[in-house]
This record gives sequence, C-alpha cells and structure tokens, in this order.
Amino acid sequence: MGANINKGEVKNKPVEESKIWGIAVFWALISCAAADGAGFWYFLFCVPVSFGAYKIGDSFRRFTAPDYFVTKDVWDTFFKKMFWRIGPQVIAMIIGSMILYSIMFE
Repeated sequence: MGANINKGEVKNKPVEESKIWGIAVFWALISCAAADGAGFWYFLFCVPVSFGAYKIGDSFRRFTAPDYFVTKDVWDTFFKKMFWRIGPQVIAMIIGSMILYSIMFE
C-alpha cells in the first residue's frame, strides 16, 4: 500500500460571515447549557467572543495548515481533512468560552 498525497484542498477556504455568526450562536447555546444556568448575560457575551475566537482559529488554520498530507489509508485522510477544516476553530471557541466563563463567574 502506497501513501496517499492530498495537495492543498484545505488551506484557503474562507467561511462566509453569516455562517460564522450562526456557528457562534450555536456554540453559545451549547456552552450556556453546559455552564449550568449561566443565563442571558453569558449568552449575550458568548456570541461575540465565539465569533472572534472562530476568526482567530481560522486565521491560525490558514497560517499553519499543511500544503499536503501523507496518509496511509482513507480513514487517516478523512481525520486529517476534518481536523484541518474545523479543528483550530473549535479549539479556539472552547478556549474563548472557558476564558469568558472564568471571567464572569469566578
């Protein structure tokens, strides 16, 4: 079995602003539910924080995404592509929510 090489399919695909706001609202709803009664103000602040964190994560992704992947099978290709499409953005949104929660409730 040879290695699969996938060239630059993930590097520079920006997401539309309206979709990012939708993702930020969705993430704010999830983090409000997980924050055990965080309330309206947490939701109100979590939406712009999530939006900003998503933009920071997307910038990081575009800067650090590899030009190609060397994979051994289809699942490895799938997981690497999925990580580089949404991984840094989701990680940044989780960190942003944690920082906001610690500022507001600790």
